[in-house]
Amino acid sequence: MSFESWQAFYYGAWQQPWALLVLPFAFLVWRAASAAPGAGAVPEARGFVLRWSAVFLGLAFLDPIATGPLAQALGGGGVATALGLGFVLIGDFRIWWLVFGLGSPRAGGLRAFGATVAVPVFAWLATRGLGAALGPPPDQALWLVHESAFLALALVLARRRPPGFARDVLAYAAVYYALWAASDVLILAGVDAGWLLRCVPNQLYYGLTVPFVWWRFFAPSYAATSSATQASR
Repeated sequence: MSFESWQAFYYGAWQQPWALLVLPFAFLVWRAASAAPGAGAVPEARGFVLRWSAVFLGLAFLDPIATGPLAQALGGGGVATALGLGFVLIGDFRIWWLVFGLGSPRAGGLRAFGATVAVPVFAWLATRGLGAALGPPPDQALWLVHESAFLALALVLARRRPPGFARDVLAYAAVYYALWAASDVLILAGVDAGWLLRCVPNQLYYGLTVPFVWWRFFAPSYAATSSATQASR
């Protein structure tokens, strides 16, 4: 197979969906062969995290297929855009809901919905404002503003939380959003390798988010801390 460009590589079918399904499948096999997890970082939220992991592991399989082969089969265009936007919002919601929902999934869900809506609305308004002032922006600019807004909000929330599981989740999401933003800066600058860099946060987002959450929440260090806290009461 001849090499055309990193952009062509990025949009190749093997990269999406197939390469994005490897890690979720490996985690699924590992979970099937593993023992039940312990109490976790926040014992009262154990059931919530188990359900969260099951739902969003399923979506880790569905997202690359729906936004890749399925969108193409449906003709691309507006359908592909709608599917892509929908799954972006779901991907953002899963982080906010996990962070806000540890104490109360229902109340946390409402706060997560607000954060999920606020970021793209801000990005859309900011991009339109820049377009009115500087002329029509390139398509990638809207994604860059969205990525930057999510990153800024995640960092602000992380600073307001003590060290622990919620801060770890926010830091993890901040890493892949920072990498997405960096790749889009390169792409907007005409650097083809920006598409190759984009493959890294894609794997973090699609393949490793649920495994990361699972391993951090059920990490032995958190289990030991939880046991010590309960014993001291």
